[in-house]
Amino acid sequence: MVVVGSDQLLALFTSLTRIPRIAGTISASIGSRPLSELAQRTGPVMTAYLRGRQAEALRLLDRRAGARQAVSGMQSCWLAARHEPVEMLAVEESLFYPARLSDDGDLLVPAEDVEHPEVLDDAVDELIELVLHRGGWVALVEDGALAAQDRVALTVRSRR
Repeated sequence: MVVVGSDQLLALFTSLTRIPRIAGTISASIGSRPLSELAQRTGPVMTAYLRGRQAEALRLLDRRAGARQAVSGMQSCWLAARHEPVEMLAVEESLFYPARLSDDGDLLVPAEDVEHPEVLDDAVDELIELVLHRGGWVALVEDGALAAQDRVALTVRSRR
């Protein structure tokens, strides 16, 4: 979450909030500003926040892999994100994965015809949204950081 408002409101919000992860704040008056301007200002804050979580994500991934609570690769991450108690998704910054969904939505079939209406132009974006929607958190990591995990990995919470 990026919080936008006057300095006074930001100070009040941060002193009262119980939200554990705030990506950042932007001091601005947004009363009559167009939504596109707000998106331009919040986008870089979110990107910096996601990139800054690399070390935390890699440590968590290492711990969860040892406990068999991690999967890697787009296919496994997609399936786990749909059916497991998600915790964290780590994805390399430049990963791009156009794909078709199986009829049941559980499988991704890589696709090259990105313009076709049945193709998800980037299943990575869809995966990120799914993880966030299901209560997980996301970290963008530098290219190569997840080479052994096929560029994307997901941790799941214990079901105990």
